[in-house]
Amino acid sequence: MASLSPPGFVCFANGNGPQKHYFSASQLFKAGVWIGYMSSDRRAESYKGLPSYSDLKANKRSQRQDAPCPPTTEGVAGEERHAICRGCHGTGSRVITLREIAYIPKTKLVIMPLGNNQEEGLFCILLPQPNDRSLPKLQAYRPYETRGQGHGQTFSNDFVLLTLRNRSHSYGTLEAAVQLLVGSPASASNPAEHPFGTETNASLRHTPIKSSRSQSRHTLVREQQATLGSRDELTPPLSISHRESQGASFIALDLTDDQCQRVIINWTVKTKEVEYEFVYTLDQCERFADLLDLMRQDAEIEPEVMHILGLANRWRIQYQLPKSPVKVFHLRPGREEGWEFLQTRLAQSSAWMEHEGLTVNVALVAVLPKGK
Repeated sequence: MASLSPPGFVCFANGNGPQKHYFSASQLFKAGVWIGYMSSDRRAESYKGLPSYSDLKANKRSQRQDAPCPPTTEGVAGEERHAICRGCHGTGSRVITLREIAYIPKTKLVIMPLGNNQEEGLFCILLPQPNDRSLPKLQAYRPYETRGQGHGQTFSNDFVLLTLRNRSHSYGTLEAAVQLLVGSPASASNPAEHPFGTETNASLRHTPIKSSRSQSRHTLVREQQATLGSRDELTPPLSISHRESQGASFIALDLTDDQCQRVIINWTVKTKEVEYEFVYTLDQCERFADLLDLMRQDAEIEPEVMHILGLANRWRIQYQLPKSPVKVFHLRPGREEGWEFLQTRLAQSSAWMEHEGLTVNVALVAVLPKGK
């Protein structure tokens, strides 16, 4: 296929196969693009010396100006996007499936799933670019790099992806983009390019998954199943974890804002005369340190409770999901791994889909040194 792209834009695809853009992790890495791991047990792992996904999130939380941190967009993740590569668009182009993922509370990122010849389960972050008046219906994205300050302001390559600017629908992404770029429509029967080797006719894939702050994952799954057709046509969504439910693949990178508000955290303190109840929701305490700070603030006029807070050298966490055994583990002040583990386990659970409006109760118990 001859490229119809103007000079200055480069295709990052690996070879000429049907998943040529998907299997481009190595090419993107060599060009300076940040690459990370999707699975929950590897998101703190560096890909060939790059900052890990966990590192980027920690930099965002701490608001460090001297550390790499991609710019984010406000809102709730959930929409699927379809894009074309501006470096190789033409009559034989394939639509590339992009995803939105939750980042830190109330923010999201657009990402592209990736692989290479050795491994899959990778992804890169895509940054929206200023609107181009010459392309009134299209939105450009460029892969995020950590070179320089790593704030998404500079790029060392000419890779660009294009999506429809109007996200209320995405039907005809390829046709609209090619017509705007070269003045002639592309065939509507061109297949889409998807990760994991799944291909489908582009016209079957261009209905969006809409979401709102109050929308449950159960509703999102219903819409996916009704919109995208059979299992053979369904691209596995990107996330940090995979799970199979009702004949389709689903992923949850993080809990939604609505789900965080339905995770109730309770600490009960019994003294000789008074029983204290400290109740919070997960959206109030993204970190375990945030929860401890809230408890200290609320207990500052209660000397007995403050004494226990000062002595506690670890915390017992207990919760139970429907049709599952009771889960218990311990956290230590100053360490966040266990708190992140709790959130990941909750996000991965299919209970959110099976029980609409589910509320999860998490009980805390302060563990004191022996003899105290």
